[in-house]
Amino acid sequence: MWDRFDPWRQRLRCRCPTAGVALRLFLDPSIRSLLSTSVAREQWDELLDILEPKLTRTTDRNLLAAVREFAGSADQLRQDTVIKLATATSNP
Repeated sequence: MWDRFDPWRQRLRCRCPTAGVALRLFLDPSIRSLLSTSVAREQWDELLDILEPKLTRTTDRNLLAAVREFAGSADQLRQDTVIKLATATSNP
């Protein structure tokens, strides 16, 4: 199932990111375009479930909460005011 997200997996592997960095992948234009598909949105939800127990910083956990509360689709996350503020003040 994850094979469709090769660019996403490559970023996770190549940059050796923390969970907080992985959580912010929706800011990347190539990932954002993938998130417009239904399969990618399902995989995004799976990724959030995987990342949740790995997030240790309060700012990361607050961003995750904002992402989960967002009512729009995953490809629109970066347009939300609350999420914009959370990502601007919480770079890992």
